[in-house]
Amino acid sequence: MLLCAQPGTLDATFNPGTGANGSVEDLVLQPDGKVIIVGSFTAVGGTTRNRIARLNADGSLDTGFNPGAGADDFVTAVAVQNDGKVVIGGFFTTVGGTSRNFLARLNSDGTLDASFNTGSGPNGAVLDIAVQPDGKVLIGGFFSAVNGAARIRVARLNTDGSVDTGFTTGAGASGSVLAMALQADGKVLIGGEFLNYNNTARSRIARLNADGTLDTGFNPGTGLAGSAFGFVDVLAIAVQPDGKVIIGGRFESFNGTPRSNLVRLNSNGSLDTGGFPTGAGQTFSMALQTNGKLLTGAFMFLGRLTANGANDTDFITGTSVDSWVYAIAVQPDGKILVGGTFTNYNGTTRNGIMRVNGDAINVGMDETMTTSNALRIYPNPSNGGIVWMDVPQGMNGNMQLEVIGADGRIVQHSAIDPTVVGTEAQQIALDVDPLVPAGSYVVRIISASSIHTGRLSISR
Repeated sequence: MLLCAQPGTLDATFNPGTGANGSVEDLVLQPDGKVIIVGSFTAVGGTTRNRIARLNADGSLDTGFNPGAGADDFVTAVAVQNDGKVVIGGFFTTVGGTSRNFLARLNSDGTLDASFNTGSGPNGAVLDIAVQPDGKVLIGGFFSAVNGAARIRVARLNTDGSVDTGFTTGAGASGSVLAMALQADGKVLIGGEFLNYNNTARSRIARLNADGTLDTGFNPGTGLAGSAFGFVDVLAIAVQPDGKVIIGGRFESFNGTPRSNLVRLNSNGSLDTGGFPTGAGQTFSMALQTNGKLLTGAFMFLGRLTANGANDTDFITGTSVDSWVYAIAVQPDGKILVGGTFTNYNGTTRNGIMRVNGDAINVGMDETMTTSNALRIYPNPSNGGIVWMDVPQGMNGNMQLEVIGADGRIVQHSAIDPTVVGTEAQQIALDVDPLVPAGSYVVRIISASSIHTGRLSISR
């Protein structure tokens, strides 16, 4: 099966009906293709859903996910754990009628998970969430304490909701943390409105070590400054496979060099001066595709850049959206989920949530077995354990292997010993992490000369 609709056009097969009656602030894909949306809405498709809901792969409301009374105020962030449980953050103080200050975890059916006990919880809003591969939960926001323990605007929780004392932030961030991104090595990028982290100057962007301390090897200099919008902040972060970091938000310069609202940094935090745009509109959301192209969202705007930062003229959005784009996620088949405050897309009614077509992506086993730049993976489907890949001819040098989930998150990462790869095709073993749940995944091998992908189905 080959997906071949014009990239950027509305995907009519995803029909949410009347959609959300309020904003969709964040969304996340599950491995089974369902999508969880959160925001300010109180109904989805005409059915009561207070600020959190799950949609089926065709956009219809999933009635098997019922959060009951839901959240009593905005939900601004959502993440899915490997076990299917859902972590939400925002401005709420109750979920399902039970006290939960700004952070909660739901079971896979939408009911409140009482085993995730944060005590008094954060003392301020949670604005972003990231779940580590080990199940620990990173949160960023306005708060200065979690369950009475000083944790200033960034914290990590254990799988039971208790504060992780192995993640120490010291004086933390001096202003709100609005965006986070996990690196494959366990380090954490944070962005927001802050000017320093643990009393060291870091203007709106910083990287933390896995223990919460500041990573001094990532130095953005004077960082971000200036804004035509009255704010200077980072609202979105994306990490490329090569370690470079793209940040979007509202700013006019980076480390003294003009860069408007979108900038790419080297892995050490310095400005990437080659092949990336020097200006863009204010950027509220981003998502990287597996081909290196970058999707961006803002007010009345959804667009895509090529891997070198040029406007992608193959991505046709027509009159685009009529309001904000707050969230973007790329499905394994290349289709793109978009959330925000919009009410139509290119003249078609879509309230808060829609799906647009992406690039043609091969998802058929026959093509995967014959395309020259595709990985042959077997056994496939697999019930876990060892699977084998034929590394194509011509790949050489240091190589990285990534397993990417339906939400675009790297769920497994490893380096490949270059001594086992010759000029001819070689068999490489992948030991699938037992924590990776059943579902469809993209497997990607990256070398200095090329990138090759394949699709792996896991059944457990």
